[in-house]
Amino acid sequence: MTTAATESSIFSDRAVVPWPEDEVLEFMSPFAKKYATAYDSLYKGKDYTHEVKVIQKIINKYEPGTKTILDYGCGTGNHAAILSLKGYDLYCIDKNIHMLNIARRKNKTKKNIHFYSTAKRDLTGQDSVDTCITLFDVISYMNT
Repeated sequence: MTTAATESSIFSDRAVVPWPEDEVLEFMSPFAKKYATAYDSLYKGKDYTHEVKVIQKIINKYEPGTKTILDYGCGTGNHAAILSLKGYDLYCIDKNIHMLNIARRKNKTKKNIHFYSTAKRDLTGQDSVDTCITLFDVISYMNT
């Protein structure tokens, strides 16, 4: 697979979609919809505000001046919502279309958040971002 660094855009099909088609289809299954619907209830006690403070500390230390963030595996958009209030422009990607639909509904008034599906490969033409985050177990779903 071609890496993002060698592509003209970090959002090209080959650079952003590391999952085989059968795995993408799995995330379109009835389980994916049920999981997306239950996700925010399962994590309602999670301190997203504190987690965003930690993310900001890391960004300020290693990539000061960050204005754009790629949130790879954004789920229902909880981190993105808080990061957007801090002034960042966010490009959020997930392969669970049901989670993306929830994220879009929750953040529909925010002009600095953009959601994209890896399943549909409807990715933006944005050439680059300053920082990429992939939080928690998202990395375990990625193929190298």
